[in-house]
Amino acid sequence: MLSSRAHFEYVEESMNVRWVRKDLNPVAGSRRHICLVLFLEKSCHLKQPSRKTTPIQLGAIEERFLKTNVRNVRDFMQGLFWAKVEQKLDQLNLEPATRRVIEQKVSQKVARPPVDWALWGITCVPRFDP
Repeated sequence: MLSSRAHFEYVEESMNVRWVRKDLNPVAGSRRHICLVLFLEKSCHLKQPSRKTTPIQLGAIEERFLKTNVRNVRDFMQGLFWAKVEQKLDQLNLEPATRRVIEQKVSQKVARPPVDWALWGITCVPRFDP
């Protein structure tokens, strides 16, 4: 016996990038920390007049790390963001062309850091021996 889902035929699948602003500290009078959360929405358009959208959270970064003038901090936080995004995109097994388009859309809001971004934690944070 076939399920009712067997009658649907996919016409088109599309990927859309959506940013959501979220207040990490909503208590009135306290310092606000606004976080940008990145979602990838995968839409499946069916032959029948319905549409299924599945949002997948790819990553999040605080807005203050996009606006800071401290280059090392900005690069490091953006590097952590991109590491998470790349990990999620790897799990989705997207076609290379689709992945490039998504990465390009994301980089319009959060730039990719230089290749040595991860060294900041080693070179600038004091280390203590036991």
